[in-house]
Amino acid sequence: MAKKNTKQAKPRLNEPTIDDSETLVLSKNKTQLSDESLDQIPWLKERYLLPGEKAKDYDLRLKALVDSIGIHNALDAILVKDIHDEMCEMHRLRILKNTFLVNGMRKYLDRKLSDSSLIDSVVSVDPEISKFVSGWLNGDESVVPDFVDFLESKGLTLTELKMSSFRMNQENIMMVDNQMVRHQKNIRESLKLIEMRRNNVLARQRIEQEIERLTANTLEDERDES
Repeated sequence: MAKKNTKQAKPRLNEPTIDDSETLVLSKNKTQLSDESLDQIPWLKERYLLPGEKAKDYDLRLKALVDSIGIHNALDAILVKDIHDEMCEMHRLRILKNTFLVNGMRKYLDRKLSDSSLIDSVVSVDPEISKFVSGWLNGDESVVPDFVDFLESKGLTLTELKMSSFRMNQENIMMVDNQMVRHQKNIRESLKLIEMRRNNVLARQRIEQEIERLTANTLEDERDES
């Protein structure tokens, strides 16, 4: 007499235990969310911009990061968005640090040329100096050769300006650097969490495959016994 198989089929570990029809955008793609799905995640559309920052640039950087890391579910979306915003803060801090240095150079140069005392308020700047330094501050590389020639004509060097500016702004620069370290740490922790979650998914897939293999072997043994 054949042995009756009363063994119940085990559910797959990644099958939902609740009705997820309302969150289909996050579950229909088990590998990576499509662009259409990403567009439906509200917090990916939230931008925290300062005056002068462009939404287009923000979106392009976020898209590049999403393509690099990949988003498989809602938590991935949160982590990638956090990483992107942390990187934006670091970019702002680098601009702030550069501003401290360049403004310090402007003040030092004006003091050296006018023999005026350095004060906390805005120092009157020679138009020629302002043209070179402002162009440099705005990233105009074309002014650099003329700026260096101008310094040499006054018996100054770019290194002297940088060192003097750093001494004047050392406290502010250290504050900016310390804050950047915090953002870097946050980024590393988010990346570690993403990596850990990916490894957990792979481990779960291996367990599922092993369960399926053992189940198939058990059913085969039962048929042999019958």
